[in-house]
This record gives sequence, C-alpha cells and structure tokens, in this order.
Amino acid sequence: MSSTKACFIVFLLFILSIKTSTTPIRYDGAKIYQFDCPKQLLEVLKRKMKTSPTTRSFEIWSLRPGNSMNAIAFVAPEQQRRFERLLKKSRLNYSILNRNIQAAHDAEKAEMTRRRRKLMSTEKGTISVDQYHTLEEMEKYLKEVAELFPERIQLFEASKTYQGRKIYALKISNCIKCPSTKPSALVNAGFHAREWMSHASAIYIINEFVHNSKDPKIKWLLDRFDWYFVPNANPDGYVYTMNEDRLWRKTMSKHKGGVGVDMNRNYGYHWGEEKEAKDPAEEVFAGTGPLSEVETKGLAKFVDENVKNLTIFFDIHAFMQSFLLPWGYTKEKPKHFGYLMDGCTRILEAIKKFNGNKYNCGTPVELLYPVSGSAMDYYHSKGVPLSYSVEVRPFSKDNEMSDKEFLASMSAPASMIVPTGQEMLVSLYELGQYYYSPKQ
Repeated sequence: MSSTKACFIVFLLFILSIKTSTTPIRYDGAKIYQFDCPKQLLEVLKRKMKTSPTTRSFEIWSLRPGNSMNAIAFVAPEQQRRFERLLKKSRLNYSILNRNIQAAHDAEKAEMTRRRRKLMSTEKGTISVDQYHTLEEMEKYLKEVAELFPERIQLFEASKTYQGRKIYALKISNCIKCPSTKPSALVNAGFHAREWMSHASAIYIINEFVHNSKDPKIKWLLDRFDWYFVPNANPDGYVYTMNEDRLWRKTMSKHKGGVGVDMNRNYGYHWGEEKEAKDPAEEVFAGTGPLSEVETKGLAKFVDENVKNLTIFFDIHAFMQSFLLPWGYTKEKPKHFGYLMDGCTRILEAIKKFNGNKYNCGTPVELLYPVSGSAMDYYHSKGVPLSYSVEVRPFSKDNEMSDKEFLASMSAPASMIVPTGQEMLVSLYELGQYYYSPKQ
C-alpha cells in the first residue's frame, strides 16, 4: 500500500470519528411559539416554513381545534425572524412560551441528576412517580415488582430493538397462573422517544395497579380485565433523547437517506399513504414496509401470541390534549364509530369532573392531520372495539401555559406527571365501566 493511500485512509478514519462523536445536540436560542391559525392557512404556513428534513428548524408540536387551530411550534434561531414576518403578514397574533428551550433542557437534566442522588436508598419495588426516569431505572422497577409479586405480575421480553435492547411488557392480573376468560387491556407508551410524559404516565398507572390494588376502582379494573403495559416501546430512541438529542422522535434504525422510523406509522393497516411517510429523512418516515422495524414486528407478534381477547388498546402520546379515534388515515369512519365516540365522550366528562381539565375527541384527520399505519387503526382493524390514541396535556385546566409551566419543550415539568397520570387512570376506569355498561 502506498504511503499516499495509507495517509488517506488515516484521514478518512479521523473524519469518521468526528462525524460519529457523541457530543449532545443543543438547541440554544430555539423558541416555542403559540398562535391561533385557520387550518387552511396553517397548511400554507407550514409549506412556507419547510426546510430540509435533515435539519430541525421548524416543527408544529401541538394543535388544538377551536374556531381556529391553536398551534404550538418549535422554531430554531435562524428561522425566527422569517416565521414572525409570516405571522405578522398573515395578521396572526402569537406569544412566546419558551425563549430558549436549551436552558429548559439543561434545567431538566440538572433536576433529574439532583433527584437521582436521593434515589440511591429507594426501597425495592418502588419508584418516584413524580419525576422522569432513565431506561435503566424503569427496567429495574419492572423487574423488581415482577419478582416481589409473582402471583399477580408477570414480566415479558416482548420485543427487541434495532440496537439490541429489550422491550418489556408487564402483565398485571388478580391471578397470573389462573385460567382467565376476562377481556384484556393493553396500555402502550413511548412510541415517540421525546414524549417523556407518555412513559411517565404509564409508569404512574403501573405503580397504582401494583401498590394500590385494594383501591375500589383499581380492584374493579383488576377483577374485570387482564392488564398489559408496555411503558417504553422505543428504548433506543428514549436513551438517545437522554444522552444525545432531547428532541429525537423515531427509532434508531439506519436507512439510506436517514435514521429512524416513526413506530406509529409502521403498522400494517393502510401503511405509508402519506407523502412525507416515504422520505427516510422525515420525522414521520413509515419505514420500508409494514412492520419493517424489529420493534413493531416483535410487539405485534407478542400481542398476537400472548394478549387474549384484547378489548382496549390505549396508546399514550404527548401532548395535544386530545383522544384520537380510528380511522387515522381517512375522513371515513369505522363501522362502530358511534360506540368509540360515546366512550370518548364519557372519558372527557370524567376528566372534567375529576379536575376541570378539558380534552377533545375526534379522528386525527378532524383534529390534526392524516396518520396512516398507526397502531390504533391496526388494532381496531383486527377487531379491538375500544382502540384509542391519547395525547396527554401540556395545558392546565384554564388552557393557559406559562414559561415556567412549559419548562422543557416536549415534556411538561415533572410536577405535572402525577396529575397527568391521574387523568389517564380516570380515563381507563371510565373506559372499563363503559365496556361493561349495557350497549345502546
């Protein structure tokens, strides 16, 4: 080998080592805007703000329907002047919810580190439900409760990830070893890595089922359903949000033209029908085919083989404060849409009665945008009667949000975990009651 070629190889390896360094991505100066906008005008605005999908410079993070769409948007520093000009030209008023989300991310990480020091003496089988946890802390908790309560809790390795991690599922029942003809309910969380409130809400619900099983409402749920929980469906992505890029959303699989797949567009029912879903660089890339991801393929197989008589599918996301119903890919409604909507209406009434907070009901097309290949649609198409995707809140009951409340961009502050988890538990109880109520 010539010295010139050897030098070139050394240089190439040096460049690759820089490219694959693990310096965390920062979002200094990025702002979060809130504004009201008619739906048609919002589509125009999104097109005008469109940049390379490989660069995170503008994203709509939340939409809430009303007389016009109430939108929350992430805008990088280099796009802020342009964005504000477009808003003013369109005569749209706006407010800034967070003027530097990197400062919020730094504060969030410092708070997690501070609290973690206090966890060193945590009693076995317990977890602090009022804070965000690492993957290792979540897995430790799941393993411990399964070990402590083997008569009513079973831990499964439901699937693997692209990077070789395990995806755990937890079954909670009155009697694990007893034959059961009860319907099953599956609570899924964490398809989208950056939506930490979804993982935290699932952990809160699990903890209530484990340690408050004598509570009358939880006992009622356990008496009538077998419960399955997948609190972190995307461990690779979650770890990446903890260590590298707080705003990462997809899996970590590698594809020509991009990294990662949107797990909630990778299921095998009307897969890949959106234009953006075909681009590997887009946040909504649906993969190379239905269930192409090792994560979704394994989870679907686990449900098929282990979850009998699945009646409720409850998929937790963050944070548009809405309950979404099938179908996600079209304006058309499923045959039993009225049954789904009645159940959703009951949930909204129960949450409002519980704490005054207001959610919305509707299909993704009605409230947000088309979503093809979703898990919600997939399971409803397979006969699951009550299949919902819930977007938990960023808002308090007065539907307002301050800089302090909107601490960490894609996650509400940890102080909101328990109230949000309580809302999800209220929702599941109401849904269970609805299933057992006389059919109209």
